[in-house]
Amino acid sequence: MEMKRALCLTAMWLPTMAWAQQVIVVDDVHMQMGPGTPPAYKIKPATSVVLDARNYTFQVPQALKGKPINSVQIVVSKQQYSANWNPVAGRLTLSSATLKSSNNGTAFAGFSSHQQAVVAVGNLTGRNFGVVWVGLVDVD
Repeated sequence: MEMKRALCLTAMWLPTMAWAQQVIVVDDVHMQMGPGTPPAYKIKPATSVVLDARNYTFQVPQALKGKPINSVQIVVSKQQYSANWNPVAGRLTLSSATLKSSNNGTAFAGFSSHQQAVVAVGNLTGRNFGVVWVGLVDVD
C-alpha cells in the first residue's frame, strides 16, 4: 500500500516541476523590435521560467556599443521587475528570487493565467535601460 501511495504522489508532483522549468529561448523569430508582428511565447502558469540566450548573439545598437548587457526587465500586470543578467552564463531563472520590483516594491508573484508579460534584455545604467532584445510572453 505504501508503494502505491508514493507513486501516486510522485505522479501528481512531476507536472508542477515541469512548469517551473519552462524555457523561453531567445531568438529572432520572437523579437518584438523591427517590422512585422512576431509571435509571442506561450507558457503555462508558473512561479518561474528560464530565459535562455546561450545560443543567441544580441545585435547591439550603436548607442549601446561598449556597454555591457547586464539586465533583464519584465513588465507584467502593470508591474516592472529587474534582474541582473550575466552574459557569460546566458541563462537566468526569472523568479521571485531573481526579479526585484522596479516601481513599488511588490514582490514578483510568478506568471499567472491570462497574463501577458514583456521581457527585455539590455543595458541598465542608473535608471536608463537600453534594449537589445524584447519578447512577449502569453500565459495560458
